[in-house]
Amino acid sequence: MDRVTERRGIMDDARWEKWASATGIGFVAALVAGYTIAPQPPKLSDSPVRFADYFVHNQTSVLVGTMLAAGVGGVMLLWWLGSLRLFLRRRESDGGRLSAVAFGSGLVALAILIQSLAIRAALAFGLSGTVDPSISKGLYSVSYTVDALNVFPIGALLVRAPYRRGAVGHRPGRRAEGVRVR
Repeated sequence: MDRVTERRGIMDDARWEKWASATGIGFVAALVAGYTIAPQPPKLSDSPVRFADYFVHNQTSVLVGTMLAAGVGGVMLLWWLGSLRLFLRRRESDGGRLSAVAFGSGLVALAILIQSLAIRAALAFGLSGTVDPSISKGLYSVSYTVDALNVFPIGALLVRAPYRRGAVGHRPGRRAEGVRVR
């Protein structure tokens, strides 16, 4: 490979790494927008009728919020996870266990997020108003519980935090060996 091609490849890698960071920020923005576009949902202690009414009267905003968070945000998170895995894998010497755990836990978190939002979208799309209000409340409670379980894969994803660039004695361009994750 000649020098021009080699330099162009390096510049392309740097540009892709910047885009990767932007997708992480884009995911957070899409998630925040998706959750805030609809009014605050009722509390779990509220009556079933309030839940049914909420999804009937806020159908559009709940559906748009779901598309933003699960659709746009999901694609951005997936891209960021792939970039994170590549970043970590380049610096590992143990066969890639940390990058695999970070990537896998991110995929599980994304799946949980999509499941939770899919239940809410089903309620907004027409399930509420056609079934008994207590079923609407029950489904929302399932969605809320599934969403709360996301703390576990997100926690596993954050275990990689001490391994990021500049931490744990890592020097750019050198593999980090013997790194202990706390």
